[in-house]
Amino acid sequence: MSSERSIDFYFDFLSPYGYFGSTQIDDLAERHGYTVNWKVFLVGAAFKQTGQKSAAERTPTVQQYGLQDILRQAAYFGAPFKFPKVFGTSVLPPSRAYYWLYDRDKSLAHQFAKKVYHNVFAMDVDLRKSENLAPIIADLGFDSTEVLDWAGSEEGKERFRHETDAALERGVFGSPYFFVGDQRFWGSDRINTLEWWLMTHGARAAEVTIK
Repeated sequence: MSSERSIDFYFDFLSPYGYFGSTQIDDLAERHGYTVNWKVFLVGAAFKQTGQKSAAERTPTVQQYGLQDILRQAAYFGAPFKFPKVFGTSVLPPSRAYYWLYDRDKSLAHQFAKKVYHNVFAMDVDLRKSENLAPIIADLGFDSTEVLDWAGSEEGKERFRHETDAALERGVFGSPYFFVGDQRFWGSDRINTLEWWLMTHGARAAEVTIK
């Protein structure tokens, strides 16, 4: 269970909005005396559960708007951005490897997640390929072969499925998704609302909490 002064941050490594959220959430939390618990999950499973359409399944009009909105948010947040060629797929190896690191050192797992996001969205690196992912792991001081072997094992796959199921059971349906206590915030465009909530300490909770 999360502590009172923590934010749970759920994200998918191929979510551009999750990436934008990742560039903001740590500084935002620090400004208000909160910590952040980063939790990667498979957003495609959430789409399947809720009936949401993936980007590739949306109408051309919606897709055109989505591209414009992504580029606009990149500019708004000042986030370096290249649209990844692997967009629309899943990058499972780093998602699974994250939890090997998470169980051993949450701080290093956090660094790993930020490096993965930077490689995917700022440099357009295909992290489905071991030869691209291994150096990121090695730079953190771990044996990349050991970590990647675990990520490809049944144990690694099951662990990531478990984390995704736990996210869905909690009500997560998109990336990024933030929890502050029982308050939920979906989308990088809710970062300002999230900060307002932290600043006011939920002073208006009685007005906005669902009965």
